[in-house]
Order: sequence, then C-alpha cells, then structure tokens
Amino acid sequence: MSLSELKLKFYFFRQRIYRLFWTKKQIELEAQKKRAKDMTNSEIREKVRGYFYKFRFLQEIIDNAGLNEGSKILDIGCGIKTVLHFLPGSVKIGVDSLADEYRKIYNYPQDITIERSFGEKLRFEDDFFDVVFMTNALDHTINPKAVISEVSRVLESGGYFVLANELVKRDFKRDKAHPNNLEEKDILGLLSGKFDIIFKKYSPWFGLRQYYLGILKEEDFENENQITILAQKT
Repeated sequence: MSLSELKLKFYFFRQRIYRLFWTKKQIELEAQKKRAKDMTNSEIREKVRGYFYKFRFLQEIIDNAGLNEGSKILDIGCGIKTVLHFLPGSVKIGVDSLADEYRKIYNYPQDITIERSFGEKLRFEDDFFDVVFMTNALDHTINPKAVISEVSRVLESGGYFVLANELVKRDFKRDKAHPNNLEEKDILGLLSGKFDIIFKKYSPWFGLRQYYLGILKEEDFENENQITILAQKT
C-alpha cells in the first residue's frame, strides 16, 4: 500500500470518529474542504467529469432533456463538485445550505451562480427552470417530500428532473448528515403523481473522492446501490 493510500485511509478513519460528535453542518463542510482543493486540479476535474458521464449517465441526460446553451438549470444541494461544471446553459444556479462557506473555500466558474438556500423552500418563481438536478442530496434533506414539491413547482411544464441517489435500507444506521435512508420504492413514491419516469439506471456506489484518487478495488464496482432517474414533469 502506498503512502498516499495510507494517508487517505487514515483520513477516512478519522472522519468516522469525528462524525460521532460533529453536527450535520460540520460533517458536510469538512467533507467539502478536501473536494474544494481537489477541484483546482485540472486532472482531477476531468476525472470528476468522466464519473458523471460513466456512472451518472450525463450524455444520455443531455440528449434526452435537450440541454443546450440556452437552458436554465438548477442544481439543488450542489456542493463543490456540482454537475453544473460540465453542462451548457444560459442560467446555471446551484443552491446549498452551506453555499456561503463553499464560496470562501472554492472559486466556482464565472458562469455558475451559487446561492444559500434549502431545497424545501426555493426562492425561484414557478415554471422557471428547464432542468433541475439533485445529485446525492435528497437523503441529506430534512423533508424530502417538500423538496420534490418545490422541484415540481420551479420546473416548467414538461421540464426534466434528474435525481441521483444512493439506495440505502431504512434500518441502516448512518451519520447525522444523512437524516433519511431512501430505497428505490421511497424515491419512486415521492415522484409519483408529479413526474413521469423517462429512465432509471443503476450504477455502483462508492466514494467519488476514492474514485478519482484511484484507490478503489475491483469488488467496489460490483454493487448497484446508486440510482439515476430522469423524470419529466407531468
């Protein structure tokens, strides 16, 4: 095992210990600090792009949703490595409860606007966006049902919702940053009545940072614990 792998393993071990005592905000902010530094590296940024295309089916989403230079796109729970880095659009807005802190540690591209907001109550007018993304964020929210209602409200009629999330059994114990465990039936239930499913695809779930640092093993790719759904507002 290389020195860099040992350091990373120690980092994740230390994080598990800290998470026993930290608040939800502390957990999420600490996780993003390393990512902010990573995203200044062009090679890592390209690996993140590759991850979105390979494991979150970004090209199929772009083609099906007709994303182009004129698209208005929202990313809820955007974090540092927002998919907005890799999309065309005239309006590209990311919202996150920790946006103020993120802007202090990371310089987003000029065509991306980052705002502090909660998915349960968005400031945008009805029917404003063409596409809304939510990547590994729904299980971080306090009220997933309210979030999905807001997504439906701010999307134009016929607009698209892209939801990617880890699938976790309800009785699985997690940290404070993940107040909701979501199985596939839970997610589909939240979308029912508001969206038609265009496609749902499965991919392996593992830490994105572990992926772009290249320390995963072959067996890490064998699960299908991540779901990506493209849905259209009814």
